[in-house]
Amino acid sequence: MKTHSDGKKPTGGVAGRPSFCETLEPVAAATRQPRPALLQPLVSPDFAAIHTCDGAVTRLLWGPHQEQEAPPAADPVLLVRVRMWLRDYFGGHCRPPDFPLFWHGSPFQQRLGAQLATIAAGETLTYGEMARRLGSGPRAVGQALACNPLPLLLPCHRVVAARGLGGYSGPGGVATKQWLLAWEADPEQHPTAQLGALLPTMPYLR
Repeated sequence: MKTHSDGKKPTGGVAGRPSFCETLEPVAAATRQPRPALLQPLVSPDFAAIHTCDGAVTRLLWGPHQEQEAPPAADPVLLVRVRMWLRDYFGGHCRPPDFPLFWHGSPFQQRLGAQLATIAAGETLTYGEMARRLGSGPRAVGQALACNPLPLLLPCHRVVAARGLGGYSGPGGVATKQWLLAWEADPEQHPTAQLGALLPTMPYLR
């Protein structure tokens, strides 16, 4: 994983900022962990907790939220494209979404969403760096990230604290954030056995 710092690649520890190795430390153990149970529904070919509106994906619900709120009828073409993206993501191909996304939020939240979309898999950005990009403060960034309606698609898990990972409002909290970052850093390091229980319902992974 490399840290994303407004186009400059870090070469080691910098005052007030973690070194490359320090950034990896919290996620190292996660490379040996199976996929969290809360993420399992996302790889189902029947996953449908996806909201669309006017040709764009507007919400991705998973974990407890998936059960609490049934999504309205989704655009069938977008539904298929999101499912294919999720299949590829958890298959080790962490590419940017190739379909429209829209965050129904404040102008600040929409600007934040646009910045999130620029952080590639395997990279991270600190809350402070994101705040500087937006002309805001780290606290405001953290609060807005907690409202992200498109987790994974707008990768808020790639925004980390200056020391450590920081928080994560998605299901499973920081443990999920650790797993996602470790997965994106090197999918091949995860044990392939974790997919075993899913193969009967995932013919495209056989």
